[in-house]
Amino acid sequence: MARNYRELHEKVVARPGAPERLAALREATVAEIGLHELRRALNRSQAELALSLGNSQPAVSQLERGEDIRLSSLRRYLEGLGARLRIVALFDDGETETAVPLRIGGGNSLVVAEEEADYDASPPRSGGEVAREEGD
Repeated sequence: MARNYRELHEKVVARPGAPERLAALREATVAEIGLHELRRALNRSQAELALSLGNSQPAVSQLERGEDIRLSSLRRYLEGLGARLRIVALFDDGETETAVPLRIGGGNSLVVAEEEADYDASPPRSGGEVAREEGD
């Protein structure tokens, strides 16, 4: 039995296929990061963020723990961290994945996906079909 973290780590890494599995886990972890993890990765405290948002530290804590967050609150939170919110609908038919940027809100859109995105931004066709690139 491993006595400390280093021994355990060496045993795990020594197993066949471990580097690949660990890389996949790392990638999945980065792809799905919580708000508090994002804030901490940027070395910002809840109090600092609350001050820049004109809000209280408990309000920031509550937002980070929330499971049903309003888009306007999420947008403000991310702007306080120096980021923009982009919302994309992903259509996947098993062969092709198509991303469609969404505009939410009225004239002054609350959330707009960037036009120069690195994905297929073709709108879905009527009947639920998704536009595909030529050759598909």
